[in-house]
Amino acid sequence: MKQQNENKKQVQEGCSQALKFLEKLAEGKITFAEVLTISMEEMYSVAQIGYGYLENGKLDDALTIFEGLMALNPYDPYFRTILGSIYLKKGNLDQAIAEYSFALESCKDDAETMANRGEAYFLAGEYQKALHDFESALARSEKIDEIRKQYLSSLVQAAKEKQGSRL
Repeated sequence: MKQQNENKKQVQEGCSQALKFLEKLAEGKITFAEVLTISMEEMYSVAQIGYGYLENGKLDDALTIFEGLMALNPYDPYFRTILGSIYLKKGNLDQAIAEYSFALESCKDDAETMANRGEAYFLAGEYQKALHDFESALARSEKIDEIRKQYLSSLVQAAKEKQGSRL
């Protein structure tokens, strides 16, 4: 009888702890990675593999990895940025813009993410928004290499021309 009461108490404590985890998860206070005790180091190791797939044009494989990482930790701006880049390369512009925008909420000064979102806006025909992002990225030009600066400057000009042709 004593053992049965002890077991019942343990089950109740376990259920109570699980409920607390679920509440925190639902409130965005913890991630699945934390619940499953997966470290950031482990997730970034997996991310390196996914990034390699992206660089080698294996977009579906990269997408699978980064969507999985997003399920584990949906608040990481790096995962969001790379996912945005995958969507951009696949031509899913709305999804790319959404991922870049989410990443920029926590990393407002990330010039590369801003430039990438600008490219997605440009390809989506939203030239005013693209122009804003390109100019904002260039204003932080110390974080961008010279070749990228030249490319962004050409996109600024193209966005101005496209915007002018709409008037």
